[in-house]
Amino acid sequence: MIRRAFLLIVLLMAPSTNAFAGPDQFSVPKPDFSGSWELVRSESRIETPYGLAGLRNSAPTQLYIQQNSSQTVILTTRHPGVLPRSYQFDGQTWLLAIEGDPTKLLMSSRIRGLSLITTGVGRIAGETVNLQEVLTMGANGRTLTLQVTTTRSSRSETNTLVYKRVGRNSSTLS
Repeated sequence: MIRRAFLLIVLLMAPSTNAFAGPDQFSVPKPDFSGSWELVRSESRIETPYGLAGLRNSAPTQLYIQQNSSQTVILTTRHPGVLPRSYQFDGQTWLLAIEGDPTKLLMSSRIRGLSLITTGVGRIAGETVNLQEVLTMGANGRTLTLQVTTTRSSRSETNTLVYKRVGRNSSTLS
């Protein structure tokens, strides 16, 4: 009888103590991508001019990333006429898919460990395009890898861009 009463108390208390919570229900710190980043060309692999549309370059030599408390990430460069890319952790946003084409894809983003994974699919010039961008913070916080894969009916191409941190932003977005 005492064992049953104890078991009943444990089962009733479990939801309030997260005893049965899944891994996404815990408050896991999100990676902080903010800062100034410089491309390490010798460690990067560039296969295609596509990817990171709006930044005026598929492999920008410098990236500037701002991140706010609601987990919006803004990725930009200092090129004239640049259109920043905005990502929402565990949310959706419209992003340009291919430089020079005004078509935007609805992209979904999610956090997995130290990575922000963004995916989208759509039709551009009559062709189905799948786009995946994976932004991964190195464990030491000093390197950032950006892998951009563009898949079209005839081929799939990936740019793997490795950046080193050259500065921290003095303030984050409000």
